Amino acid sequence: MAMALGREGLLPPVLGRTTRKFGTPAWALTFLLGVSIAMGLGFGEGFQPLPAFSLLSLIVTLCALGVYLLTQVGLVRYFWKRGSFNVLWHLILPLAATGAIVYLYYKSVVPSPAFPDNWAIWIALIWAGTGLAVLVWLKLKHGDLLAQTAEIIGSGDGPVERGLTNDVLEGTGAGLPTPASGAPQ
Repeated sequence: MAMALGREGLLPPVLGRTTRKFGTPAWALTFLLGVSIAMGLGFGEGFQPLPAFSLLSLIVTLCALGVYLLTQVGLVRYFWKRGSFNVLWHLILPLAATGAIVYLYYKSVVPSPAFPDNWAIWIALIWAGTGLAVLVWLKLKHGDLLAQTAEIIGSGDGPVERGLTNDVLEGTGAGLPTPASGAPQ
């Protein structure tokens, strides 16, 4: 995502660069690795390694649960607008998943975890709020570019657009590149 946003100019363009040989988003990956190391060392130094790991794990869990919750809402909205809404698959099951997500969220924060894990909920909320603030800022400053980026990210992800054939998708192996002769398999 960092690479795609860098490529489209919503993040520094250097993050959108890929390596010539493999097409790997090396700059975006290096940036994210650096942020991860800095956070790990910073939290580890501040709280000691095990409490820091516990705190970061709970922050990630709470953020992931938030993303999963929004995914359920998006699923219902998507199929409703598309006109292919199925009550079981697109309402009842997402509601059940939402219930499970809310339950897991509740069990993660009640009773309040011991220090420093009790900070996780606030850090996750601040992180989500910061993300929403950045989104609003991008919408106000670069609304057209943001809409164009959403179209680019949301399209061309299908197998046909990626050049995969039905044989490859069905697992027959036809059409897959074969290793060069003498290459380890």
